[in-house]
Amino acid sequence: MIEHLGRMRDAGVDAIKIEGRMKSLYYTAMVARAYRKGIDALEGKLSQEEARPYIDELDNVSHREFSTGFYFSRADADKTTRRESSAPYLLAGTIGKRVGGTERDWEFISMNKIVAGEPLDFLGPDALPVTDCSYELFDPETGERLEWVSHGHPCVIRTSVPLRERFIVRSRDPAWTNPR
Repeated sequence: MIEHLGRMRDAGVDAIKIEGRMKSLYYTAMVARAYRKGIDALEGKLSQEEARPYIDELDNVSHREFSTGFYFSRADADKTTRRESSAPYLLAGTIGKRVGGTERDWEFISMNKIVAGEPLDFLGPDALPVTDCSYELFDPETGERLEWVSHGHPCVIRTSVPLRERFIVRSRDPAWTNPR
């Protein structure tokens, strides 16, 4: 329905709920961000061209087939969704607090395994993905450089990408194949 925000506004809708129950942090953040940017464009706070890259990021999140559901016709409402789409990215983790004395070191809260040097994308509420392969991973207690990290392992990430707390970090899904 993101392509129909103007029609929803004209019909008197003044609130939108993003379904997040049983969804990942990555899904919920990306969808809420896309709708926020779409609404901001509708209200003239930014241009449609500025909002478009955020809306296009919806294709990078696993989701059911896009439809208008029950909004416009019974036929759309009764349409059976045949499959979940695959997406090229996995949630790698989130950025925690800044650590150490530099602007480059951040707590990394890993949610999936990553291997040092694999491309990571960093995303924020107002930041489109920035890819980095030259980051470094460190044990926060010993300062030892790490070759990999996974969920439950404390980690510091050092990167030259400008970050803020709660940025999302994603990695490429090696199992992804483009269905198109």
